[in-house]
Amino acid sequence: MSIVYERLMPSHIDGMEVIENLCFSEPWSRRSLEELLDCEYAVYFVAKDEESGTVAGYAGMYVSLDVGNINNVGVLPQFRRCGIGKRLMNELCSYCKNNSITLLTLEVRESNLPAIGLYESLGFENVGVRKNYYKKPSENGVLYNLEIK
Repeated sequence: MSIVYERLMPSHIDGMEVIENLCFSEPWSRRSLEELLDCEYAVYFVAKDEESGTVAGYAGMYVSLDVGNINNVGVLPQFRRCGIGKRLMNELCSYCKNNSITLLTLEVRESNLPAIGLYESLGFENVGVRKNYYKKPSENGVLYNLEIK
């Protein structure tokens, strides 16, 4: 398996749509994904299997001034536990360092222990809870921040 990491391009949308539908109970629409291509404050990275051309995962954020708010991190089930999520998060962190973004924020389902483990391994700190933030099923969202140095 040979994974390449790229900035979001139109050719990635089909694969991102598959990931959205497999990974999230309330997936973004195709139109929402396509709008990311022209959104000046959206920064997205995609992991692609070079051999098959499959979009294996993606991560992205919206940037406002010096803060990046991570929207989604998703990896296809067959590509999980291979370091793809961590590498995508590191791509976002590198982007932040190179673009004067000083804080990354995100929310995660409190039951998503693999994601929480990843975020905490990268230095994100739990800063609070949003009660019933998620739907389908209803669940608290745990807030995490990472100061970029």
